[in-house]
Amino acid sequence: MRMLYVGLCVLSLCLCDISLQRVSGQSLKSEVAALLVLKASWYDPFNRLSSWNSSSESEITVCDWRGIGCSTANDSIVSLDLSYSSLQGPLLPSIGVLLNLRTLNLAYNQFYGNIPDDLGSLSKLKVLHLRHNLFNGTIPESIFALPSLQYLLLESNSLTGSISSAISNLTNLIYFSFATNAISGVLPESFTSLSKLVAFYGADNQLVGGIPLHIGDLSSLGRLDLKRNHLSGGIPISIGSLTKLTVLELNENELSGWLPPELGRLSNVSVLDLSSNRFNGSIPLELSYMSSLEKLHLQQNNFSGSIDPLLGNLTRLRSLNLSYNNLSGEVPSDGVFAKFSAASFEGNRFLCGRPLNVTCPSPQQVQLVPPPSTVVDGLPSTEGSGKKWKLIVGLLVPSLALALFVAFLIRRFRMKEIGECREKLTSEKSAQMSSSKLEMYTRGFKFSYEEIVSYAGYFDTAHVIGKGRFATVYRSDLPGWTPIAVKVFKNHFSREIFEKEVEGLESVSHFDTLLPLQGYFSSQGEKAIMYDFMPKGNLYDLLHQDPHANTKLDWSLRIKIAVAIAQALAHLHKGCSIRVLHKDVKSTNILLDDNLSPFLADYGLIGLVSKPVVETPGYMPPELKITRKYTEKTDVYSFGVILMELLTGKKPVSYVNDQQLNLVTWALRLHKDGRGREILCGILLKSCPYVDYPERALNLAVLCLNELPAQRPTMSETVSVLESLSTMSSPMRSSASASEQYKPLLKRVG
Repeated sequence: MRMLYVGLCVLSLCLCDISLQRVSGQSLKSEVAALLVLKASWYDPFNRLSSWNSSSESEITVCDWRGIGCSTANDSIVSLDLSYSSLQGPLLPSIGVLLNLRTLNLAYNQFYGNIPDDLGSLSKLKVLHLRHNLFNGTIPESIFALPSLQYLLLESNSLTGSISSAISNLTNLIYFSFATNAISGVLPESFTSLSKLVAFYGADNQLVGGIPLHIGDLSSLGRLDLKRNHLSGGIPISIGSLTKLTVLELNENELSGWLPPELGRLSNVSVLDLSSNRFNGSIPLELSYMSSLEKLHLQQNNFSGSIDPLLGNLTRLRSLNLSYNNLSGEVPSDGVFAKFSAASFEGNRFLCGRPLNVTCPSPQQVQLVPPPSTVVDGLPSTEGSGKKWKLIVGLLVPSLALALFVAFLIRRFRMKEIGECREKLTSEKSAQMSSSKLEMYTRGFKFSYEEIVSYAGYFDTAHVIGKGRFATVYRSDLPGWTPIAVKVFKNHFSREIFEKEVEGLESVSHFDTLLPLQGYFSSQGEKAIMYDFMPKGNLYDLLHQDPHANTKLDWSLRIKIAVAIAQALAHLHKGCSIRVLHKDVKSTNILLDDNLSPFLADYGLIGLVSKPVVETPGYMPPELKITRKYTEKTDVYSFGVILMELLTGKKPVSYVNDQQLNLVTWALRLHKDGRGREILCGILLKSCPYVDYPERALNLAVLCLNELPAQRPTMSETVSVLESLSTMSSPMRSSASASEQYKPLLKRVG
């Protein structure tokens, strides 16, 4: 009887095991079917999913498919990693069938459309990695109900909407990044309950409102990055409770008020960047307690008062920027302050001291303002002055009205000219249009955007030829055609803004030394411009990365480059009835063909940048940091830096022992001391047939770099001087051939 009982138990266990195997086998088959549905909906240009084959029913074979990870018993799929696979297509709801997924990584592809709500079915999911794709729409509410989720990476897509207050349900969340999207709305107070959160990245979005008051409840937070949004209000005092914080970046928002002294409790913070906001009051001395601080950027705010010498105790500080505030008094010279230059303090009118080369006034030199009883608004407070003001106003009002009427007539005339110019240029283009996208190319160009993308490896890393702050450039090798460069923009701006900017670009691009435009593409998820590919790279690399540059780039080649770029800028400032300001003139934007002929690139594109001012180190004129407005003289200054690079062979900004060296500052100082010839590149002095030409070119560069914009020459004047320095003509002929209107400038350069 006992043997019969044991036998029945064994039989029962066997039947149970068979039943479990059947269930697990059926589960795996449904997951395989879901994967094949996904594969069928994706474009796979490099056949990366060739192993995903339904012909084999072997469970082990399924677990060997590319990107698939199975459980130890091979009875379910627990991870799907297809990152960097150049896949294109939507993410279908069938992804929700993979109920046992712990990791889903689809980063660095071209998946588009909405993120499916069905991801909410993956209750075991710990890692959701969708960054660097083309997803749009909102973040599904169902994602905020995944109880096991630890890593949520959504940056660099086109997501909109806001962050749901349901984020508080993600109690295990460690890392959350949604940077570089178009997320708007306020940060929900509920997210401060995420006690395990270590990193929160929300930069480059459209967030508004204030920083949550209870931000200090994020007891594990190590990195908080919310730069380049529209956040307002002050910094909550609870931030002092974030004792594990190492990086705090809130720059380029609309934050205001006084800095809370509680920041001094953040002894582990190495990076504190609060620049480009509206903070006021004094800089708290408590910042001197932040002993781990390596980068302190507070520039472009409204801070006032003096700089506390205790900040000099921040011995680890390597980058300090307090420029463009309302600080006053003497810059401390002790401690860490001794290693920072004037660039760290400039733009504060009432600062003085060693790094600024400004002598602090003695008490006797400070003049008192006259008593308010004798002065009103800067004028004597007398009855006679009031009568004079009435007379002045009576004369000014009719004159102002006449001036406004004339300006109106001129504007109408110029707008008519612009319209005619654009109409003429548009007639030379062939257009392919639909409701969802717009493609335009020069006449004779025979490829579609899809073909351009395919011959650029679907924008894989192997075809990247350049990366900037606002775009990535890829090389597309078109069959039977010269290669082209495809500039794909990162910013999320509207199609209307893009097409408006490109129309302006077209209207001036027909000039010999401007980089030829081949066409452009615009859709909801992607914006791109196509140019001729320049095989010799850019001028910066040629001058500063090529070890033989200072021996093979002689005078004739350098002056040829200078003339060509000056001509391009003069054309932009005067061409086609509309004035175009480049706004980002730098040597990396000067591209070279096989013959080292230069072409100016990125003209007319700053309107596609979210920032009102692009701050390129070494090329930015001093007035731009204050006025925040571009003029023709802004381009002239930047061209002066390029001319200085050509003449000296030096980088605009270099670093020695973590100390920044500025080419303009160095060159102007030596030139002022009468030692200008010492900074000229040796090959220029040897290869130029006229001994004074290099120094005359240097004098022109100095004029272009004048601190006063009005004292700088125009680009047309600059072209005339540079052409007169060409070795194609003798000094006597060049001087005689210059137009009379440029003779005064020629005298100024020697």
